[in-house]
Amino acid sequence: MALWRLWYRKNGDPVMNPRVILTTERLVLRHWRSEDREPFARMNADPIVMRFMPAVLSREESDALVDRIEEHFRQRGHGPYAVELRENGTFIGYTGLYVPTFTAPFTPCIDIAWRLDCAHWNRGFATEAARAVAEDGFSETRDRGSRLVYCAGESSVATGDGEDRYDARSRR
Repeated sequence: MALWRLWYRKNGDPVMNPRVILTTERLVLRHWRSEDREPFARMNADPIVMRFMPAVLSREESDALVDRIEEHFRQRGHGPYAVELRENGTFIGYTGLYVPTFTAPFTPCIDIAWRLDCAHWNRGFATEAARAVAEDGFSETRDRGSRLVYCAGESSVATGDGEDRYDARSRR
């Protein structure tokens, strides 16, 4: 299932192999493309999708989020992947490993982050993508002593996915 692996620069910093991706039975998790920005901005402007976030995002804020995600990949070798349907290549959101910048009882850690367009909720896509990311991410983080956590809240209930279907809340 997991097909990506880290490459290392001569100075030892990790860099993601841009040609290799994660796949599941129904999904492709891949690096971001410029054409993902428009549907991502529409998704981030949707009050239903963003119900449990501080606010909906403008196009500029959404693009800035993609820029931060891409920088996260460059800095850490992992990050939230763009998620598309295998059957037709439709962009449906993101899922991936992310290092939270906030302080909480479970930090520092690596979080499995996700956001999907509400047109694709209640189909198990978040669970399927999170499982693929966790299985691959756990194998990558275990040797470094990192803690991989899955933060689920009210949004998991709203999407019909998440913690109740995938119990990977904390693995070391």
